[in-house]
Amino acid sequence: DELRLLSVRAGSDGSISSVRLADKNGKHERELPCALLLTADEPDVDDAIFRACNSNSLVYDGRLVIDARFRTSDASIFAAGPLTKFSRRYRGGINLEHYDKRDVGVKVAHSLLPLLDPLSAAATAATSDALPTFDQPRSEGGMLPGGLLYVHVQRPSKPLPYDELVRSGRVGRELTTVANEHDYCCFRIDQYDTIDAITYLGKTPLEVSNLQHLIGMPQMYLNRLAPRYDEGLIPDLPQFLRDNWAMGLFHDRFVDFRSALKGELLEEEAFAAIATDLQERLEMDIELPSREELRSAVQLSTRQLVEKRLVEYLQTNQNHLSMYLVPSAPVCRQMEEEI
Repeated sequence: DELRLLSVRAGSDGSISSVRLADKNGKHERELPCALLLTADEPDVDDAIFRACNSNSLVYDGRLVIDARFRTSDASIFAAGPLTKFSRRYRGGINLEHYDKRDVGVKVAHSLLPLLDPLSAAATAATSDALPTFDQPRSEGGMLPGGLLYVHVQRPSKPLPYDELVRSGRVGRELTTVANEHDYCCFRIDQYDTIDAITYLGKTPLEVSNLQHLIGMPQMYLNRLAPRYDEGLIPDLPQFLRDNWAMGLFHDRFVDFRSALKGELLEEEAFAAIATDLQERLEMDIELPSREELRSAVQLSTRQLVEKRLVEYLQTNQNHLSMYLVPSAPVCRQMEEEI
C-alpha cells in the first residue's frame, strides 16, 4: 500500500533511528526501525506557498517571477531563492538555485538598501534594472552513509550532465587523487587553465572555505598544480593544499590584492592591449595564444611590478603569513643584524 512519511526519530547519537508512517488517509500509523532514509521526488513549490502567491495576485510562471531588483509584481514584496525566477523579458538569466545563497543574499540586501536608507551612496547604485551578476562559487555536500563526507564546489552555472559538459569543450583536464584508500579528490580544470570545480568524497575532514577560494584561479597559482601532478609529486590533493606555501591564497585579503593588481596592470598601455586582444579572441571563439607566447608578450617591467606587489602583500600581512620569507620577516631582520 502507498504510505506517507509522518515523522523521523533520532537516536541518542543524533543519527536516524526510526520513521513513523501512515497510509494515504492518515490512518493505520506504524513505526519502523530505520538507519537510512532516501527521498526521491522532483523538487517543487509547497502548496501553501503557491496558494499564498496566487491569492495575492503575484505573477507565477512555474516559479514566482521577479525583476532584476528581486521585486515581484507587487513592488512592496521582494523574493529570492529556488522559488523564484527572473522575468522572461531579461532573457538568459538562470534560476537562483544555481547560485551561492550568500551571494544572492548580498544582492537582495543591495536592492533593499534604497528603501531602508535612501540617502546612502550605495543606495543610488542599487537602482539599476540590469540583471545582477553572481560570481561566488556554489557549494553543496553532506555526510553520507559510512561516515563519508561529500563536497562539491564549482563556478555558478546551470548544472549539465557530465557527458554534455565534456562535449561542450569546457573541460580541459581533471586531476584526481585517492589517499588513505578512501579519500577521493578531483580538480576539474577548464579550457582556460583555471580551476572550474572541485569534488571530494572521503572520511578526512576538509577545509571547504579554502576550496571555495580556489575556484576561478589559474592552476599555476597553486604552485604549478598541473605540472607537479604530472610529475607524480601530488599523491593527495587536499594535503598538498594544507602545506604552508598555500596560506597566502586563502588569506581574506588575497581577493582584494588580485583586484587591485588587475586594476593597476590595466593602466599600462601594453598590458591593456594584451587583455583587449584576449577578450576579443574569447568573444569571437578564436584560438588563444599559448602560455609561452603570452609570457614573452608581457614586458619585463610588468613582471617586476607583479613580483613587487606580491612581496608587498606578503609583508603587509606578515602577522598571519609569517611562513613566507620576505624582507620584513623576523628571520631576515635577524640575519641583517648578524651581518
